[in-house]
Formats: sequence, C-alpha cells, structure tokens
Amino acid sequence: MASGAFLNGFINVVFERLLTMDTVNQVLGKKLDPGLAERLKISLYAAEAVLDDAEHKQLGDDRVRDWLNSLRDAVYDADDFLDALLTKAATQKEVYFLLPSFFLNRHRKMVDNMEGVVARIEFLVSQKDILGLQKTTKDNNLSSSSSSSSWRETTCLMEGNIYGREDDQQALIKTINDNSESQLSVIPVVGMGGVGKTTLAKWAYSVVEGFDLKAWVCISETFDVAEITKKTIEEITTDSCSLGSLNLLQNELQKILSGKKFFIVLDDVWSDDADKWKQFITPFHCGAKGSTILITTVAANACFPESNGNPILEEIGRKIVKKCKGLPLAVETLGRLLQGEDDAEEWNAVLRSDIWEFPMKDSKIIPALLISYFQLPPYLKRCFVYCSLFPKDHEFEKNELVLLWMAEDLLRLPKRGESLEEVGSQCFEELASRLFFKQEWCFHKMHDLLHDLAIFLAGDFYGRIEELGEQEKKKLPNLIPAPYAPIILFYTSQNDTNTLLEVPKKLELLKQSLSETLTQFYPLGGKIKHELSIDCNDEGANFVVSKVKCHLSVFLSHPNLTLLHKFLPSDELVSKESNFGTYVTNIQVNVFQCGGIAIGTRISHRIIDGAALATFLKCWSERARGCKHLTQPKFIASSVFPTNSLWLRDLSMGMWGSLFRQGKGVTKRFLFTNKAISTLKVQISAKYCYDVAEDSPTRLETVSAILWKCLMAASQSRFEVQRSSFVTHLVNLRRRMDEALCPDHTMGNLVWLVSAKHFDEHGTSMDDLACKLRNTISRIDKDFVNELRSEKGISIMKDSLRKICELRSRNEMEHFGFSSWCNLGFYEADFGWGKPTWVSSVASNGSVFMNLIILVDTKLKDGIEAWVTLDEHDMNHLISNTEILNYATLNPSPLAKVNKSFP
Repeated sequence: MASGAFLNGFINVVFERLLTMDTVNQVLGKKLDPGLAERLKISLYAAEAVLDDAEHKQLGDDRVRDWLNSLRDAVYDADDFLDALLTKAATQKEVYFLLPSFFLNRHRKMVDNMEGVVARIEFLVSQKDILGLQKTTKDNNLSSSSSSSSWRETTCLMEGNIYGREDDQQALIKTINDNSESQLSVIPVVGMGGVGKTTLAKWAYSVVEGFDLKAWVCISETFDVAEITKKTIEEITTDSCSLGSLNLLQNELQKILSGKKFFIVLDDVWSDDADKWKQFITPFHCGAKGSTILITTVAANACFPESNGNPILEEIGRKIVKKCKGLPLAVETLGRLLQGEDDAEEWNAVLRSDIWEFPMKDSKIIPALLISYFQLPPYLKRCFVYCSLFPKDHEFEKNELVLLWMAEDLLRLPKRGESLEEVGSQCFEELASRLFFKQEWCFHKMHDLLHDLAIFLAGDFYGRIEELGEQEKKKLPNLIPAPYAPIILFYTSQNDTNTLLEVPKKLELLKQSLSETLTQFYPLGGKIKHELSIDCNDEGANFVVSKVKCHLSVFLSHPNLTLLHKFLPSDELVSKESNFGTYVTNIQVNVFQCGGIAIGTRISHRIIDGAALATFLKCWSERARGCKHLTQPKFIASSVFPTNSLWLRDLSMGMWGSLFRQGKGVTKRFLFTNKAISTLKVQISAKYCYDVAEDSPTRLETVSAILWKCLMAASQSRFEVQRSSFVTHLVNLRRRMDEALCPDHTMGNLVWLVSAKHFDEHGTSMDDLACKLRNTISRIDKDFVNELRSEKGISIMKDSLRKICELRSRNEMEHFGFSSWCNLGFYEADFGWGKPTWVSSVASNGSVFMNLIILVDTKLKDGIEAWVTLDEHDMNHLISNTEILNYATLNPSPLAKVNKSFP
C-alpha cells in the first residue's frame, strides 16, 4: 500500500529544494542542464495531479499500486540528489577550489544520476493515461471564516412592551407549560436578525414562574463550551467563577442544577457543532422535571443539525446505513462526513462509491472508513496515517501530537497571520470532528478499526514494532529505553563504631534535606502525567533505603558493573506503564556494612539533562551541610527559548533515545588517563579543518575519535566490510551562550544533538574523525544559539531532526551515540561526610541503548571514563582491540592509581 498523501508531501519538499538551486549552481561553478530542473518540475506537477485518483484506485488495481510505489522511489531519489547538492553548497565551497578536477568529475556523475531519475519520473507520468488515472481538483486548505465577528452582549431586561406578537407569545408559553413533565426541554426560537427573537425571549424570561433557578446567557458566534459553562455559573450564582478546566466547571454546574427546576436562556446561538452542544448540555440533565433551555438563533440547525429532516436524504441515508452492515463506527463516521451537507448528489456519491465493491480479501478494513479517509485533504491524510506509529489504545494529547506533526512537516502551510501551531490545532480538531479521534476525559483515543486503517494506509512507509503477546509484554520494560538519568555516587567511610552509629542520622539528614530541596525543584516532586506533562502535586520523591552485605572498599576494589543496577530504585517502580503515573525523582540510599553509602538516583530525563541533574545534587548536598548561601535553580528555559522550549525539552531527547537499536547489550568501562589522552593528541596532526577555537583537539574529541575508530573496526569484523557511520553528540547549550542569559544552573533539557558522518571510502584516520567532530561541535556557537532562540528555531530543529532520521533509516550506516558528563560537577556533591569517591554510570541490563558511549570525569579530573554499551559480538572485538587497549585500562578500581606506558 502506497500513501498518496505522503507522496504528495514529498513532491512539495522537492519543489522547495528546486527553488534554492541557484545557490547550488553558484557553489558548483557550473549550472546543471538548464532544462533538467524544468523537466523535473513539469513531471512532478503532472504526477501530483493524479495522486488522489491513484491512491483511490490502487485498492482494486495492483498495476496502480506498483505505479505508486515506483513513483515514490523515484521522488525519494530526486529528493536525495537535491539534498546532496544543497549539502555540498553549504559545506564544500573550499574543497572545490582545492580539488577542482576531482570535484567536477563527481559533479558530472551526480548530473548523470539525476538525468536517470528525471527520465524515470517522465516515463511513469507517461503511463498515467494507460492506467486510467484522472486529474482531481480538491481544496487542500481548511475553510476559515472570513466574516467579521457579530458578537453582541444582551441582557434579560425588557426595554418596553411587545406589540403584534401575541400569537407567538401564547405559543411559546404553551410550549414551556406542555413540557412541564419532561426531564429537560430545549426550545428554539428561530428567525432572521431583527425579527424580535431576543425580545420574545426576554418577555418569556420575565413572565415564566415556578422555576427554582433562572439565568440569561449571551452566546454569539464563538461557542466555547468552557467559557459558556463558566458564564452560566456566574449568571446563576451572580458571583465570579475562578475555575479553569472544563471538568471542574461542569462538575460545579451539575452541583448547582442538581434536583432544581431551572429556566436558562441561551441568546444568539450560532454554532451547529453537535459535539460541542452534546458536551455543553451534559450537566443540565440532572435538573428536576420541567427544566427548560430556551435558545434564540438565526440558524435552523444551530445545535440541532439532525432536526432538519429531508425525505430524499433520509432515503439515501438508510441505504448507506445498510451498506455499513450494522457497524456503528462506520455509520457514525459517515454521518459526520455528511453532517450539514444538503446536496443529495454528495450523499449519492457516497452511496455509489466503488470502494464498497473493492475486493478487500481478509482485510479488517471497513469500506465506509476508507470513504471517509478519501474525503480528507492530503495534509489531513498525512496527519491521520502518521498515527499508525502509535500503539492501539494510545492516549493522544493534542499539543504533543501537533508538535510531532510539525516536526515531520505534515501540516499545510500557514495563512497570513496564522502560526503553525494554530494550523496543527485546526487539523486535530478537524480529524476529531470526523471521529478519527474520540475524546476520553482530557485525552483522545483512536478506535481500533481506525488504527487498523491507519496501519493499512501507511503500508511500508512507516516501520513499527508489531504488537506483542502477553509474554513479550512482560519483557517490555527491558526493551524500551527508560527516560531516566541513572547515576550512582559512592561515599567511602572509616569502618569503626562511630561511623556505623552515624548511619541513621545520615539517612534522616538525606531524607529531610531532600524534602526541603524539592520545594526549590517543585517539578521534581511530582509524578509523570503524560509525555509532555508533569503533575506538580507535591507528592515528593520515591525514597528507598537498601542494606548491602558487603564492605564498600571490597566492591570498589573490583567493581562488578553488572551489579550496579541493584543500587538504583527497582526497574518496576520507574518503568511500568510507560512511566506515566510514576515518580519523577527516585532515590535509593545503599548502606554498606562498613557504613559506606552509595546514593543511586533515577530522575526523569523528560525534564532535566545531566547539567540540571548536577545542579539538583549540588543544591541537595548544600542543604544537607547547612550552607547559608544556597545555589538557586533557574527555571527560565521558556524565556531563553520562547518559541521552542518544548522542542528542546522533549523532541531532541526523544530523538536521541530513538536512534539506538535493540538487542541485549553489554557494557564495559574504559579509563583513559590524561597522560594517555595527551599521547593521542600528539598523534592527531593539526590539519586545515581545525580552523576554530584551538589547533589541537579537546580531551572529549580525542577520546571520542579513538572510540569511533575502534567501534567502526568492530562493525567491520561483523559485516566483513567497512560500513559508513555517523556519531551523535549531545551539546550543553548553556555554555554556548552568554552566562547572563542562561546561567549554568538553568533547569531543563538544554541540549542540542549534533551529528558527524564518515563514509566508508574515506578510510578511518583518527585525524579525520577528530576533525569531523571538531567541525560539527564548533558550529554550535553563540550565533547558532541566537538563531535557535529566534523564530527560525523551530525550522532549524525540524531540519536537524529530519536529517538525523534520514541517516538512521539507512540500514547500511552504523550509529554511535555519545553523551558527556564531564565538567558537570558531580564530584562536588558533599552531603557532610566528604565528596564521592566514585561517580558511576550504570551497566546495561538488557537495555536497547546499543552503541551508546557515556563519558565521565574521574574524581581528580586526571582522566575520562568511557562507559560503552554494544552488542556481544562488537564488545568482544572491542575489548581485544590492541589499539584501544594501548591507551585505555579496562575496568580499573576507582581506588587505584593507574600507571600505564604508551606506544
């Protein structure tokens, strides 16, 4: 199954790239064939025009499905080609002047490849008539009201007598009295503007008797359920209402109306949104018999879209219902599609659609749902199909999903004065109004059959982990990257009676100071509510005390990395149900027989990074010591990055975590002393690419370079060929901008994900690898951060994540992810009994974080520990690689001083 909506989106991306070809031509120094770009444009326009029809017909014609798949592959190739040219334009301007003949030869080859791609697309377009594909025209934009607001405030006070409306007055009073035995009556007063609807309602309001409660509520154009509910409460109670959420407002209104006979006037109702009306009226059903709602409106179908009967449409509707074969979801979805549609031809188009007759074989797909899907504009189709990536019964949060749609470039272009977030919100509401989403409390869910449809339509465009059986579900916590930052601080002590007697006091001190610290770090004292939200409910932290039947000095003499996870709060406490409803902060204090202590922390990586974690530990230890001048955390990320703080906090970390492949990991710890690092630096020659900051690589760049080289060697031994690879590094943005703007103690995930690529034909010189790392990381400077803080920030983020996703999707490329904990100050966490002897990461325990490298300072900053997680094969190769063992010691004791000679 090929998704025409996604193909439509990719064609638009290619169009955008073609607009920038003049820049590319200037860099290349030579223009492409002037007709080549034009031929590509014309072919893509012709293909785009028949995409809707092709997507429809592929269901019953395998030839059309094959045509769509071939077109998709060709468009992807065109996009890859143009992206490669734009990359060269941005990065290889100097290379062209240094190596002109080589570059021109490569350029000629690229042009020849592009000629082939254009020819393929032209051939495919020529086949459209043979396949009977028709050009379709459909408005791809959500309709938006262009009329000016006609809002006006009205009151219940009569301005004078009514003349000549005696019949209407008597009829209205009779209707109200006739419904006195009904539980709830809704009476509409319909008429064009100026005929006296409001005046008639005012008269009725002033004369009706026998009601416990009365209220007059002016509505006008915007039917905001929460706002109108709030106004109703205020009108009844004559007091202002400070409640914010719709749930609280409706509960309050229900309490007020419960058991009471009420008369409520809703004046000037315009909305015909049945969903909003049903939601609004829910609390009113608890009143006493005879309760009445009187509505004035210019629209006969306002709040009653089903009341305007049409015998012709009813007959067609019955035939459509029969085709739905008793499936309520199909009936309701098509009902939403045709709601408000008075043209019988549109109803007949649904009834006569050939989709009803498509041979779906053993598919679970319901034709009625396909019909609803095909009525969507391309951008809504893309947004819907994207949801196939989520598991069944997933609770969608609107703002989260909109951000993800934005990151994937699935939305339509904003109109003038419209933000992309507003476009996304409109798309979500449009899909919800058509029942592709259904609200359940504060979340939305997708019906299983609609989820099946999304998976069917996605075909092989998206890869997803198939649903697991019960046995596999039990293993799920070990298969999903835990979004927690695990770190353990080991504190040695004297093995004497006084030390042991002090342990209970230390535990109480840790607990009390943690409680006080959480008042400063209030988000860390809550529970995870959803992907993008934390309940700051002051529930505190998960605090566990564990006794270890061992002396700490014995453990540190020969640290068993596979046991480190036992010093952390249990996996079950922080991994169940995707972490929702679990504590943000989890602490386990481990007491050894000698009185030594190890403090294991697991704090949600959803809201803080390594630097923020170090700030938390610093503040906690200062409170434990009774310091007078405490470090103050800065919760200012939203002002530092006003347009995209959510992107930085949630998507960059999520993207980094999603890059790692699955498997049973093995973790080893390598110690590089400063002496070893200095020796390696000398071996890395200064080349022309070191054009910033300093001429020699940093400690991190040096260690990263040798690890990258040795990791590629391990990969080569597995595949028997040198594969291309890319590394990602998380860069702390706090140190890439003015300290006054963003101090070190600013909380949040203020990191940026950079990537450096290395292709197999370039060899594996350590000089070259260090150079690539330097040039990649050095681009994240003050100017870059300023751009990230501007309105360009979101587009920069999206482009960066898209490129990294493209790299990860290439199966022939290896990925190695680096994260640095160096210079963060973990060794400064003194709770009153000295600084930690050792700060450790945690060895893999069946984690999916494969090809992950965490770099950690030693206590005296006389070296760097590299915690490397690989699969078993690659790790066996790495620990036997003499090149790395010449400079690193494998898992030495933190208590010992390493002395090593180097070649």
